[in-house]
Amino acid sequence: MMTTIRCLAWTILCCAITYFALSFAAHAQEPPLAAQEQTLAPIVVTAHRKVPKAVMTQMERFATHMSVDYGFDKADILDRLTFIQPAQDVLDFYRPRKKKSKKGAMTQDEINALKLLAQMRVNDGVKFWIENDATLNKIHEQYGIQPEVVVGLIGIETSFGQFLGRHTALEALTTLSFYGNHRVDYFKNELEQLFLVTRTMGWDIDTLKGSVAGAIGIPQFMPSHVQDQGIDFDGCGKPDIIQSKADAIASAAHFLVDAGWQRDGSIAEETKARNGKKTFVSWSLPGPKARVFKKLPNYFTIRHYNPSDNYVMSIFILGAKVKEVHDQMVASTVEVPSPEETPEVYKPVSDN
Repeated sequence: MMTTIRCLAWTILCCAITYFALSFAAHAQEPPLAAQEQTLAPIVVTAHRKVPKAVMTQMERFATHMSVDYGFDKADILDRLTFIQPAQDVLDFYRPRKKKSKKGAMTQDEINALKLLAQMRVNDGVKFWIENDATLNKIHEQYGIQPEVVVGLIGIETSFGQFLGRHTALEALTTLSFYGNHRVDYFKNELEQLFLVTRTMGWDIDTLKGSVAGAIGIPQFMPSHVQDQGIDFDGCGKPDIIQSKADAIASAAHFLVDAGWQRDGSIAEETKARNGKKTFVSWSLPGPKARVFKKLPNYFTIRHYNPSDNYVMSIFILGAKVKEVHDQMVASTVEVPSPEETPEVYKPVSDN
């Protein structure tokens, strides 16, 4: 039974790492239609570079709004916006993607690479848990969210705070607000909130890293969530989700509680019967049949953080594996197992 569980854990965990690595990779595709049209429009020469006239009009309107409503210097805002070169990989991320052709069986080298990467992620998770044990226990007591859930979430989001983004949040949100055609009003609001929250928190907006959507910090909050969901857990006076792991842990937990987390509840459990979108199906685990997992209420709560089944199951499995290794270390003071000691890894899982 334990062997089966370990195989299951490593299978989903390794495919999850691959899934997110591929999701954030840049694709060599043409820009969205709106961006193509804008590159042909009249341009305005700024101090930094040439900006399409239609884009410049929108930027000026935004800068005026920030000046009139929030007291920012209009020229300063405009200077920053026009300096940004639109990030093609950010635009590509929101384009419809072609369905990928099915690959054959993984080679042994690919399997070994995934095993090593998965073991590194688990080892980092155990270290993160040990370093933040007191905070995680207090959060569990206060919010009813188990340590492994928060550890799994932060591990998937930013590799426990080690990778906060490839671009600056300003670059991503400026690209999406003025050069894209996907939820433009939403991203303009987040850009507005980015200017506000960086001013309030004292963060450097020009260097603050973010995701392709402009999410920031160890728990990857959109700027609009920092003020209403962020928690000052370490008593520094502000919810510093960039530098404070305690604040980041508490803020992620608070977000889940606000989204409806059921105290001490699980995320999923294995079952036999499929039930449409209420179950998660894996066809690639050991055995002749698919493995089915029932989505429990807290499963859908995590989807408020990211509405992806693979995302939720990645948190579930990573957290479970980190807990297993952590508890073994606490009980016997054994060292974290090496990659060579990990169980066999199979092909990626799939949603139903």
